[in-house]
Amino acid sequence: MAASACQVVCDEREYVASHPGRSQYSTGGTSACGLAALNCARIILQSEMQGDRRREELLEMMTERKTCENILDICVEWSNTVHLEVEDIYDLPIFDATLALCWSDYGRPGAEQFRALLQRLAQNTLRSAAVVITRPPEIICVLKIVLKDRHVFVTFDSHPRHKHPEGAAFIFHPSLDAVAIYLSELLRYDDNLLSDSSLQWQAQLLGQYSAHLFVAKPDGILRYPTKPSHSSSIEELLIRTSLKMLKLKAEIAQLREKNQSLESDLQRAASAKDRLERRMDGARRKSTTAATTSSAPAAPNPTFGQSPASATRQQRLLWHTTDELDENGEVFATRISLKQPNPTQQKSDDDSIALAMQVQLHYEAEDRQLRAQMHALQTVEQKVFDCRICMETSPEDFVVKIDSCGHQFCRSCMLQYIRSKLNSSDQQSFPILCPACTAQQDDNELGMIDGLLAQQVGLNEQELSIFTGLELSAFSVQLHCRGCQQMMFVDREEYDEADTIACPLPGCTFAWCKACSRSIEIDGPRHSCDGTSELAHLMDRQGWKSCPGCRTPTSKVDGCNHMTCIVPGCNTHFCYLCGENIVQSVRRSAIQAAVQRHYNRCRMFDIPN
Repeated sequence: MAASACQVVCDEREYVASHPGRSQYSTGGTSACGLAALNCARIILQSEMQGDRRREELLEMMTERKTCENILDICVEWSNTVHLEVEDIYDLPIFDATLALCWSDYGRPGAEQFRALLQRLAQNTLRSAAVVITRPPEIICVLKIVLKDRHVFVTFDSHPRHKHPEGAAFIFHPSLDAVAIYLSELLRYDDNLLSDSSLQWQAQLLGQYSAHLFVAKPDGILRYPTKPSHSSSIEELLIRTSLKMLKLKAEIAQLREKNQSLESDLQRAASAKDRLERRMDGARRKSTTAATTSSAPAAPNPTFGQSPASATRQQRLLWHTTDELDENGEVFATRISLKQPNPTQQKSDDDSIALAMQVQLHYEAEDRQLRAQMHALQTVEQKVFDCRICMETSPEDFVVKIDSCGHQFCRSCMLQYIRSKLNSSDQQSFPILCPACTAQQDDNELGMIDGLLAQQVGLNEQELSIFTGLELSAFSVQLHCRGCQQMMFVDREEYDEADTIACPLPGCTFAWCKACSRSIEIDGPRHSCDGTSELAHLMDRQGWKSCPGCRTPTSKVDGCNHMTCIVPGCNTHFCYLCGENIVQSVRRSAIQAAVQRHYNRCRMFDIPN
């Protein structure tokens, strides 16, 4: 695979190196792409800095399954759904000790913008580098490998895509423009995100990208020449420490987000409370005014000279006050006037007061509910569970659940349990049953460990291959084709019924006998393990005859059709033209007489036309 990748890159063609079952989803959580991208840059650039591999060999290393597994191993214990920034991940000790951040860039994702970004990446012609590109929530890594005569651009993507649907992949691009076009199609966005002002700024971030360029630190190589085993242990310690720090950062980010949400709810509640209080004050003032008006004395008696009709009309007038409020609900003027009494006015004021009181009661109930929710969020604790193997209490982030029975275990205990079953020196037991179900010893249905759970706990490639083989062995048989040198599984029932086996892989026409394992021709004669069927077919095709006495195959080179068997003790004379037995004797007279009688009715010599 590696040699073909190098050849394709030299021929300026695109090449995709992907390994089924290996992605951020099979080893970690949905937000582990940032960890995978930074870890890819660290492993590849550090390998070049150490000098253990030539730059041309880096291309071969990227196509190996082991390299993909080493990159994704850091995601195994990361199950948080919080998407952290690249700067937050870079602050971890494992990356800060090995990578140097040169510059950052921001812009809209498009072919021209990515082309300018990659041209800036290619300015340094002496050193390989990596640029980590973020378009929320996607994070990928683009590597620039400096060869003697050119730059090779390789994209590492930990997500399954349409070009590599079965797992993560290294994509070798033929040119800089090809990388820019691929990134613009992969990180495409909607132009309306930036033009629609009604969307919040978090949604508009989907229309932006950020890029961070990293190079390897010369003094950041974890190498100990005298004790090389210490290098891996210190690196593993740094990774574990970094993951713990990252989990703390994620928890802090979640708490800050909850705090901001609660503060926003409190601000909205306070604003609603102020509005309701202003409405209540206005309603109370209207109520007081209405009560004062209803109890006010009638207008004074009419003066001398007024008609009785005008006096009656004046007595029906009442004093009326009107408060004018500003935009904040404060009274800034009061108007006093005489107005005809309205019989529905008093009822309208009473309805307003009742409505205001109802709104106030609703607000107080909502305020109590929000305060109770805030108190519950402040006192919430992370859920835990008790492992049935080690009997220790662990966070639910590390739980492994067997679907068929529902029993839960911690990931490390389940990993060791499965390995003990697969690597047993006596025999490999399968199916692997739930340890809790086997310990109960009851008649209930036993839970079994499936392939998906085996991938989740973190089995290595060899162990996963053994598990898959055992899982398939229940209903299939593994075969090895000597023609294409490939392994395959075939249905057990069809295998038991068949006498001959043909390779089912496309493009391979190799077939062999199940009993003797000899290769056969699919369109040839019927196979027989002792060769009799093939010999009969050959004799029939060549026109050969068998001796009637001892069945020895005979071929006539020249001469007459009178044939004498040369097998010791046979002494059979037969006709090669018709295959009939003439005589079986050693007496010359008997032979001559029998030959004369036979060839009186059969042609002894073949006369050419």
